[in-house]
Amino acid sequence: MLHRNRADPAGSFNLEMVRGGHAWCYMLSGPDQARYRTAEQEARRGRRGLWSGRGGGAAEEPGQYRRRERRKAARMRRVKLALLLAALSAAAAAAWSYLTQAPPW
Repeated sequence: MLHRNRADPAGSFNLEMVRGGHAWCYMLSGPDQARYRTAEQEARRGRRGLWSGRGGGAAEEPGQYRRRERRKAARMRRVKLALLLAALSAAAAAAWSYLTQAPPW
């Protein structure tokens, strides 16, 4: 919900945003939940706004985007850690090899 004006308890601006397909209906509960859900379903059926298919396809929900980006960041952290451990292991092996060589004299 973007903003609820106390003078306008119906939240018409928010409802118009959802109806036009410019916002998701994200209400866990509330007196206006059915109106917002209906408005979103109508926008989806009418392929308005987020659901118009412009820009390469279907819109991605914010929660899905955040989950995907968190997973991607976690994968990158694991890869970086593996590369760091490999580099440290190689450096340690090289140091050990150098330290265990017979002295040249």
